Amino acid sequence: MLLNFPGDIVNMYQVRQWYGPLEHLAKTHRVAILCYQPSTAELVAQETDLKVVLTPSYTDLREVENELK
Repeated sequence: MLLNFPGDIVNMYQVRQWYGPLEHLAKTHRVAILCYQPSTAELVAQETDLKVVLTPSYTDLREVENELK
């Protein structure tokens, strides 16, 4: 499961609502949050134990899959 969050820090309310459900899902599945802004990725990583993947852009989601392994 990958949550794609391209937003800035000002939009953190959009991703925060998913922490609980994603943390629950992470008990049985691989889960990560994909961020495009370094400051956003850093804040997400401070707020949850979920894996955070930072990238300026991914043109191929197989690259993300490799990050999750």
